[in-house]
Amino acid sequence: MERLKRLWAFRGVAGRDEYWAILIVIGVVSRLTTTLGVSSGPTAAVFASILVLLIALLIHAAVAVRRLHDRGKSGWWALLFVGAGEVVGAASASMAALSWSPALVASALVVVGIALWGFIELAVLPGRQGPNRYLDPVAKEVAVFD
Repeated sequence: MERLKRLWAFRGVAGRDEYWAILIVIGVVSRLTTTLGVSSGPTAAVFASILVLLIALLIHAAVAVRRLHDRGKSGWWALLFVGAGEVVGAASASMAALSWSPALVASALVVVGIALWGFIELAVLPGRQGPNRYLDPVAKEVAVFD
């Protein structure tokens, strides 16, 4: 039950292993629901897939905030990192239909740069050693809800 509560928690910290595990599960579930929603046509499955994707986005935001806390950074950075990642993911499907202008290329490079920075910050770099304002180093576990 504690694991389920942690999915929705924006307080506390999350290590790289927890971040990667949740990211992989979200990726698989999102791909499955998108595939089911597209293949079934405009029915309740499409609504269900949109609902699942929104829930996955919320869970991703929560674990990103906790991961940033583990790095000793404010969780508000997750808005930028998760948002840029979602923009890159959504835009990659429709890039072929766009006409390439210098402004579009420049803005796409900025968004991809932010998404890459967020990926390195959240998924690659280790947590901050020692105390930070989000983690009591003696307890190593922070209450899920205060």
